[in-house]
Amino acid sequence: MSRVIKPGNKYMNTNKYDISVTSPSKNVRIHGEGEDYHKAKTLSSWLFIKYDMSYKTYRNKSKSRRNELRAEFEADTGVDLEEREARKGLNRFEYYDEGYLEAMQVLVDIGVPFSPCGDPLGID
Repeated sequence: MSRVIKPGNKYMNTNKYDISVTSPSKNVRIHGEGEDYHKAKTLSSWLFIKYDMSYKTYRNKSKSRRNELRAEFEADTGVDLEEREARKGLNRFEYYDEGYLEAMQVLVDIGVPFSPCGDPLGID
């Protein structure tokens, strides 16, 4: 607290707050050059680029509006959110097993020899 002289030689105590406390709560968002909402990888970044909306604001929308925005995101970016959520449901080992099997299939397709136990030969 500090003292301020008011007219008539009276003193009054005032609080001095930090600028971060008294500044406006809504800061202006700055977008970078070359932003394209078609290239957004996540729903959150797409909402920010296209609508200047935070994910928290999106969460507070009605269920029907959220579904509309999700459908629009999928149409704009080509990212399938349902598939992404299904992959999140897989535990870590199932997800890696799926990737491992795909990698082994690629090795078979290009003709890499395998040992009797199933390990690719000549790859460390």
